[in-house]
Amino acid sequence: MKTDEFERIAIMGAGSLGIILGAYIAQQRQVDLIVGSRTSADALNTNGAQVTGNIEMTVPVHAVRSEDMEGTYDLFLYLVKQTVNDVAIPQMLAHSHDQTVICTLQNGVPELSVSEVFGPDRTIGAPVGWGATLIGPSVSQLTTPPEYNFFALGSMTPAGSKYLADIKTILEIMCPVHVSDNLMGLRWGKLLMNAVMSGMSTAIGGSFGDVLDSDWATASAAYVGRECIQAAVASGVVMDSGELDFPKTFAFNSAETKQLTISFIRKIWECARMSEASMRQDLQKGRRCEIDAINGVVVATGKKYSVPTPMNDLIVEIVKAKQEGTIPVDASCEERFKAKLAEIE
Repeated sequence: MKTDEFERIAIMGAGSLGIILGAYIAQQRQVDLIVGSRTSADALNTNGAQVTGNIEMTVPVHAVRSEDMEGTYDLFLYLVKQTVNDVAIPQMLAHSHDQTVICTLQNGVPELSVSEVFGPDRTIGAPVGWGATLIGPSVSQLTTPPEYNFFALGSMTPAGSKYLADIKTILEIMCPVHVSDNLMGLRWGKLLMNAVMSGMSTAIGGSFGDVLDSDWATASAAYVGRECIQAAVASGVVMDSGELDFPKTFAFNSAETKQLTISFIRKIWECARMSEASMRQDLQKGRRCEIDAINGVVVATGKKYSVPTPMNDLIVEIVKAKQEGTIPVDASCEERFKAKLAEIE
C-alpha cells in the first residue's frame, strides 16, 4: 500500500479524545468513529460530535458500533483504553488487510501490545499532548487551550517511518505534530506527564488544579517525575520531551532545585488545571482504570532495573484500593503522601 492510500480511516474508541479528534478530521476527510454501544453510535450520528470547553463546535460524523464494522480499514487511529486491548485489538484485526496501519494514541506504552499482532513495521505511535473530559455519549470537553495542543509521532522501525508523513497530515487537521525517530523516548515523555499529573490527581481524588494548589501534592508529583526519569535512564531510554527537557527539570537533588521543579510543574500544567484524569473518571463510573499502564509501568521498570520508585508505588497502591472500593474515590489520602514525603526526604 502506498502511503497516500489511507482512504478508509477509523478512530477506534470515540470517547473523550476520539470525539474531539473525530470532529476535527471529519471536517476534511471521511472517518468512521468506532464506539462500543448503540447509545453512543446513535447520539453521534444524530447530534454530531459536539466539542465544548476551550473550543465550541458540532460536526456531523459517521459512527458505528465495533460489532457492526464492515470491510477493512487502511488506518486505525487507536484510542480505546488499554484495559480493553484484549477485545479491541482482535476487532481491529478482523477488519484489517495485510497492510493496515495502527496508529496508537493511548496512554502508557501501547505499541508493545499492538505490535505483537500487527508487527512493528505497521505500528505507529502518537502520544497525545492535550486533554479532554467526556460529558456525554456525543459530547466531549477540550480541557487544554488549542494553542497548547499537540501530538508527538514516531515509528517503531525504520521500515514503518514511510507512514509518518501521511499520518502527520491527518493529525495536523487538529493541531501541530512533533515527529521524532525516538518513539520510546516520546512514549516515556508522555508517560511522565500522565504519571505526574493524571496518576497524582487520581490518587488525591481531585482535578489537576487540586494538585497544583497543594504544596504536598506538587512536592509528591516532583518525586513521581524524578522516579520516571530514573527508571527510563536505567532501561536505556533517552526521553524525548521536546523543549520541556524533563530529564533536566526533574533531576533535582536539593531543596532549592526541588522547588524549581515544583514551580515548573505549576507553570506547565496551569493551562490544564480544569482537567480531570480519565482514570479518575473511570473510577467514578465503577470501571477499571489504566493505572497499570501509567504509574504501574514506572513501578515495573523500576523493579526490573533495581530503581526505587516509592512515590509511584504509593500512587498505584492508592488507586488500586480506590478501584477495589476500599478507599473512597474522592479521598485525598493527604496523610499518606505527607508520610511518604517525610520518608523519602
